[in-house]
Amino acid sequence: MSREIVTITDGAAYALCNSIVLSGMESSHPAEARGVTSSNCYLLVEGEHALMVDTGFAVHQRALVAQLEQLLDERSQLALLPLRFGEFAGVCNVRPIAERFGATQLYGRFFGEPDEWLDFRPDLDAPGAPGGGLAELRSVPTPADGRIAVDPVGRRVVEILVAPVRLLPEPWAYDHRTRTLFTGDLFGWVDLESEGSAAVLQESDEDATTVEAVGTYLERNRFWWLAGGDTESLRNGMSSLAERLEIETIAPGNGRVLRGRPVVERHLTMFDEALAQAEQRPSVGVAAGTWPFGG
Repeated sequence: MSREIVTITDGAAYALCNSIVLSGMESSHPAEARGVTSSNCYLLVEGEHALMVDTGFAVHQRALVAQLEQLLDERSQLALLPLRFGEFAGVCNVRPIAERFGATQLYGRFFGEPDEWLDFRPDLDAPGAPGGGLAELRSVPTPADGRIAVDPVGRRVVEILVAPVRLLPEPWAYDHRTRTLFTGDLFGWVDLESEGSAAVLQESDEDATTVEAVGTYLERNRFWWLAGGDTESLRNGMSSLAERLEIETIAPGNGRVLRGRPVVERHLTMFDEALAQAEQRPSVGVAAGTWPFGG
């Protein structure tokens, strides 16, 4: 397993990337996909304050803690923002990270306080027995305007978005300082070339991604419902979002980080074209229930 810290903006934003070898059992990819992808969490730093977006899978706990130790010090005050709060990739490491770094705030009021629903890992403690980190962690409702301040005086703002295309109930987020869009389960279609290869795709890198590949990625995983659907409103929503926000980095929950305006525009265009083509394809809803995984 390889790991990498990708600098989005030095001193301000980082991607914490850890590799996964695809076996056909990952819901983020088509069942037939093989190779290596990256599981990504993100850290936004503003002075002594930091915000972590998602907390990764349990298998990456030690690697993520080691990555955070490189970026945080004893003065750092860490808060957690699990965008994929109903998915293991969003919340598996809330407890060990909270305990190690003293996090006391978790944004989003989901299923009660964290110690009521996040103490699910039997390797950490008996179920229902809250650990020290979870006992101190408190849910902070997302503000009505959807804007989270990374630092107490609000110099750094992260905007929570209702994504035009999403898996319910997962929002997206946008960091206004670094112009980074966090997209959870979408835009994760660029895998690593091999374990140890770069987890960021830049303008200078070769990019063989095609519209057809994006369409296959979407329609052969949990976005199967796009095939045969009316995607016009989804395309309009994406277009409006891209016009309103100045996006220089797309930060997906898995796959390579898409860095730089030309790369971002290329993948937004391919996504739009893939959505348009999905309308013309037959629905696969019935067949999706029979797809074998892990073969």
